[in-house]
Amino acid sequence: MFKPAVPALALLLSGAVLAAPVELKVSLKVGDQPLVLGQTYQNPAGNAYSVNLLRFYLSNVALVRRDGTEVKAGGLTLAEFKPGGPTQEVTVLKMEVPTGDYAGIRFSVGVPRELNHLDAAKQSAPLGVGSGMYWSWNAGYIFYRFEGRYMRANTPTPFLLHLGGDAAMQNVNLADLESYSTPIPVSEGGGTVQVNLDVSKVFSAGVGGEPYDLSVAKYTQVHGGPVALQAYTNLQGAWSLDTRTQASTQPSISGTVTVPAGMPLEKVVVWLCPAKDAMCLEPPLKALRLSGSGRSAGYSFTDLPPGRYAVWAFYDKDGDGVYKHGSDTMMVPYFKGSPMTMPMGNHTMLQPTLVMPPAQGINLELK
Repeated sequence: MFKPAVPALALLLSGAVLAAPVELKVSLKVGDQPLVLGQTYQNPAGNAYSVNLLRFYLSNVALVRRDGTEVKAGGLTLAEFKPGGPTQEVTVLKMEVPTGDYAGIRFSVGVPRELNHLDAAKQSAPLGVGSGMYWSWNAGYIFYRFEGRYMRANTPTPFLLHLGGDAAMQNVNLADLESYSTPIPVSEGGGTVQVNLDVSKVFSAGVGGEPYDLSVAKYTQVHGGPVALQAYTNLQGAWSLDTRTQASTQPSISGTVTVPAGMPLEKVVVWLCPAKDAMCLEPPLKALRLSGSGRSAGYSFTDLPPGRYAVWAFYDKDGDGVYKHGSDTMMVPYFKGSPMTMPMGNHTMLQPTLVMPPAQGINLELK
């Protein structure tokens, strides 16, 4: 569930830019498996533990465009996971953003400083005292409230981790501006951003490899100090953008290459490469050799993660499948646009065709 303190988005739109609804959903994980509240797991220190409550504040939420600029969502949200409630794909924030293809999301876990030191008794949800996220003995809010039980001498024993304080504000960046491997498409009908929080990473070893051992008193009741800093560092890397939950309707990139008269199709190799700024980065992600008769042949690359790709074709004169100088013959690609070629001295390479498949057009369930 989520409890917004103020409207989820205050966004000014101008001109013909369309706004579309977007939901931010959170799933709790233990490794790559869904967290089940109350179920027993084992941490690296050998403690058998279960989780029965997790709450945290989210603020400064922004979708990130491919050029690095942000579309900000205002407001503050308290995400809450407790027994009897869901832990997977839980909507924690609703917003409206311009339609388009985004490169990721950024957000903070915690309460901004200007709100963190208000009188909780005078605030409404989610900052009121009823939130269960306020330290009566210490000014400020609890940013993460993580509680459960572990087995100590066969006896279920409570443990808790409460992180807070201005210095514990955690900035999470899940935007890939290099390869655009995790696109977030927002159509007129809206979109969904799904993120994972791997709670098991809380228990990762600290500096020097000291285990996060719940049987040691300093790890059982944590409100601050070195253990809180260790947990803060561990949680920084516990977030990920979930791409597998996006729907799949077109798990391939395909097209047609037309070669000049007299060029055998089997001499042409097509590459699919991870791309940035239309450049094909070696080695190719996938490669295939054309076949058939005539002057045209199709290509298809399947089982692809979402991302930014370039499609290259070249005349493989010596048959080794490696692109290099050696052909001055023009070839014409046809893929989602006008044909283009790029003559380069004594050879010709296909002008890279930049392909940015939306997440819903890629089969993300295949592993």
